Amino acid sequence: MAAKTMPENHEARCRGRYELPGVTVQVENTITLIPEQDRFCPAGYLFKLRDGRLIAGSVPSEDGVMTWRESRDAGQTWAPSPAWPSWLVHQFPDGELIGLEGSEEPWVGKTDRPGVYTGRAYRSTDAGATFSAETVEISGVPPLAEGESERWGFHVDSYVDHNMATLSDGSVLAGAHGRFAGHRKYSTYVVRSADRGRSWHYWGTVASDLTADDHVRIEGFDEPALLMLPSGELLCFMRSGGRYDGTYSPLYLSRSADDGRTWSVADPIADRGVWPNACRMANGVLAVIYGRPGDWLAFSLDDGHTWIGHFCLHLGTQAWDCGSYDWIEEVAPDTLLAAYGRTDPNNPRMTEVSGTFITVTRT
Repeated sequence: MAAKTMPENHEARCRGRYELPGVTVQVENTITLIPEQDRFCPAGYLFKLRDGRLIAGSVPSEDGVMTWRESRDAGQTWAPSPAWPSWLVHQFPDGELIGLEGSEEPWVGKTDRPGVYTGRAYRSTDAGATFSAETVEISGVPPLAEGESERWGFHVDSYVDHNMATLSDGSVLAGAHGRFAGHRKYSTYVVRSADRGRSWHYWGTVASDLTADDHVRIEGFDEPALLMLPSGELLCFMRSGGRYDGTYSPLYLSRSADDGRTWSVADPIADRGVWPNACRMANGVLAVIYGRPGDWLAFSLDDGHTWIGHFCLHLGTQAWDCGSYDWIEEVAPDTLLAAYGRTDPNNPRMTEVSGTFITVTRT
């Protein structure tokens, strides 16, 4: 599947109600989660705590204001919440939270030991009211390429993204992407922690791209999102490219039946897909949200083997950076809440984070 450019009639495909084989999807009301601000990356973020609270957030605004909000009634009303230092957060059964430095900063730093890197983590023992910072060690990683940018200076070119998954033995798996030494494009790999996030070890590579050009995959495999199924099978959704000029390449999915040690060949499941995020609803429906251009949803009734829907939730002005970075959570039975940016058509630097409720019922 070659990289594509958005067709002129793309917006006409955005609709509100979908009668699909085995499921009905109805787009409901839209609310403001985070007010409009001048922000570098208008990413929408949602996290559902074990006590049922919802946390919504985004990247700090350009003046340093980070607006976070919480809901105690399945997203119907919202109140200010303490800021979280990361959107890559995992909650243990006892309520403790561990967060890793997300893709807004390089996660890994060099050490003088081959294959050993350092990273930043954040821990909360009070359900996210406060976090303490930690330095963690990541070992066993294949050599990573190093890069230099105006924003970060000289850095190791690797980042963690999205979410973590609990494995069958109670350990935790996190998805990461990076350029391995000598590679032109990104690879997706996973790291495991057996000590509640205090140290991490390379666990396996999900997908690599050694092609010399961007005809099929613009960037390789990056921005992984993990989803553990009740069967114990693990899914990994991956971006392969999405430029601001409207050029894009597919969203990919790989599967693991052995707790992330080995993975299936990555298959394309949508024609585009930056920053994918997925959840499994209580009714068994899988939902994945992905973007650029536009903010899109697709559904699976067979644990991700086939996908239906692929409808456009929102198509508006492209933000000046990080547009169509979305999140999705089930907030009530048969009800999803999707978080995404809505950019001011007269000022691409000004974006609010909106939330749209979507009812998904089996038929």
